[in-house]
Amino acid sequence: MSDSPDNMADGEAFVALYTRHQHALRAFVRSLVFNREEADEVLQRASAIMWRQFPELRSRDAFVGWALSIARNTAMNYRRESARCRLRFSDELTELIADESSREQDLHAAQLRHLDGCIDKLPDRERQIVRSYYGAARVTADEVARTIGMNTNALYKALQRTRTALLRCIMAGLMREGYEL
Repeated sequence: MSDSPDNMADGEAFVALYTRHQHALRAFVRSLVFNREEADEVLQRASAIMWRQFPELRSRDAFVGWALSIARNTAMNYRRESARCRLRFSDELTELIADESSREQDLHAAQLRHLDGCIDKLPDRERQIVRSYYGAARVTADEVARTIGMNTNALYKALQRTRTALLRCIMAGLMREGYEL
């Protein structure tokens, strides 16, 4: 794989973006190609195309949509090539599945974006509780409660209130963006 990207920085950017979104890409391809081995083949082909075409991508922020589009086209081409299988969904149904899966990916990305923004809007204490409880260290509720000076039951109640507030905040943000929920 040396035909593209043009320089080391582009190559590193591609690897970082691809790695960050590889699970979503794999799930998307699996929604179109139902056999695991065939889905792996499609993803491999799509990845090679992405690698070669990455220098043409104008905005790194558009990577997910661009990559999903390449994966979709690669899957559709693969399906046409492998018409040997008797039991196969029609291209129209596969397109519908692809559209729905793409919408789900967009919604999931928007939910995560709003979650980050909503956490930033929390009062300091609530933000500390959320980050301590759900952070990378994954400590127990008892440890978090001791660290911030509250009992475990109070921590659980605070987490429930905070989760409810975060959900409302995320839903409001999604609705402002026009998502139908």
